[in-house]
Amino acid sequence: GPVGAAYNTAISACERVGRWVEAWELLRSMSEARLTADVVGMSAAISACEKAWKWEQALGALGAARASGMRLDAVAFSA
Repeated sequence: GPVGAAYNTAISACERVGRWVEAWELLRSMSEARLTADVVGMSAAISACEKAWKWEQALGALGAARASGMRLDAVAFSA
């Protein structure tokens, strides 16, 4: 829905400007609100963590995406 899309857009914006903490918090907030990130939002969150050398968070997000059945693309796996 539109709320999930807004979250995904915000996560992507955080990734572009190197704000991994905010991207991670938005992703966590989505989960608490029972919203699901899309492939773009999840890939952006993983990439933001990777760029900040936060491998534990990146791997956690990757694991959560896979557990939810999300079919991630090459962008997510290359992060």
